[in-house]
Amino acid sequence: MKRYKGRIISVLTFFIAILLWDYWLYSVNEIKINWLMDIFFTISVMLIVWWYSSYYDRSVILLSKLKESEEKYRKLSENYNSVINSLNEVVFQTGIDGSWIWLNQAWGELTGYDVQESIGTYSLSYIHPDDRLNLHKELSRFQDGAGNSNVFEFRVQKKGGGFVWCEVFIKYEYNSKGRFEGMTGTIKDKTFRKQSEERLLKTNEALAVKSEKLASAAQLAAGIAHEVRNPLTSVKGFLQLLEKKESTMPYFEIIFSEISRIELVLSELLTLAKPHSTLFTNVEMKGLLKQVSTLIESNALLNDVTLQTNFGDEEAFVFADPNQMKQVFINLMKNAIEAMSHTGQSKYLHLSMDVDEMFISVRITDNGAGISKEDIDRLGEPFFTTKESGTGLGLSVCLKIIEQHGGELLIESEEGQGSTFEMKLPRLSVDQHKLE
Repeated sequence: MKRYKGRIISVLTFFIAILLWDYWLYSVNEIKINWLMDIFFTISVMLIVWWYSSYYDRSVILLSKLKESEEKYRKLSENYNSVINSLNEVVFQTGIDGSWIWLNQAWGELTGYDVQESIGTYSLSYIHPDDRLNLHKELSRFQDGAGNSNVFEFRVQKKGGGFVWCEVFIKYEYNSKGRFEGMTGTIKDKTFRKQSEERLLKTNEALAVKSEKLASAAQLAAGIAHEVRNPLTSVKGFLQLLEKKESTMPYFEIIFSEISRIELVLSELLTLAKPHSTLFTNVEMKGLLKQVSTLIESNALLNDVTLQTNFGDEEAFVFADPNQMKQVFINLMKNAIEAMSHTGQSKYLHLSMDVDEMFISVRITDNGAGISKEDIDRLGEPFFTTKESGTGLGLSVCLKIIEQHGGELLIESEEGQGSTFEMKLPRLSVDQHKLE
């Protein structure tokens, strides 16, 4: 009945109006009745009223359905917002200019900014300045229709100060003509994972440094054994002569000299192999290089390499960890000796130091096989090596240590002519190294 309510009321109203009209026309005014005309007119008008009132019934039904749809939409929207706001991830939508159009409540929990005060602000203004330029370049590339989505990692600013590492999934929205209209996506807090990765990286670096120390000590062991055996032979021979000679003073001097040599070599080997915590101090470079040359000399002799040194007369200091510096120099010199293992010519290894007001430059030069330009560009990459039994970690560790000391490593090489590795470190002024 509800479907015909408007039509029934309209027809009944019209029927009552016709009866009143006929009563007034035929009874009161006593006009003669034309039944055929009257019936035809009444039925025609009644059909028209029925037809027009049917539009009202349909509009009432449509309005009822519209209200039901609106109520369903409202409930669905509330459920949708409830679900979206309960997520731990930030869900967002931006306009074509990059400003926030919509954010869920997780945005406030992540950054501390109120959602309503953030709506309409520029989204990239919340990104760390160091990450903003790269992200802007990537977004510009995709705004031209080059892709539909992408994943980034960058730091998002917090209201109270500081930044939080986030992983952001972005979907690019285009209109029917393929023009960029905005972005939707999610933002996940990745601070814990990033901190774990950094801790793991530091642990791996520490293990790599320790591994390279032990590897260097092991490779020097043969030379050390040779270096120690010679003084021991001398000591043993002179002790045998002491049994027969009355004048022993010259022999004692030689014995003590050789024992001191053994102590020096062994102490340097133990310093290299023993694990140390990083300890920065004022280091006199000429003395440190003399210690390194003492330790590497035996290894050079075993490989028929002549070691030449030139440290100058001037004392120069750097702020560094002496054990790490020794490791860098020994690793570079050991690599140089190995690079000359297959050459038939006379082999030499030159270790020198130059100083100026700002820097100390230590050069390690060999006349070995040299390095190709392609390999020079890849030197320092983890696990890249030109040696058959190399790990590819030695030079990578050296570069990391040099970087931590504020220095740089310059490499010059020509195939068949040899190589020069130059390490430049900031020099301490006289006043600075006296402050320690």
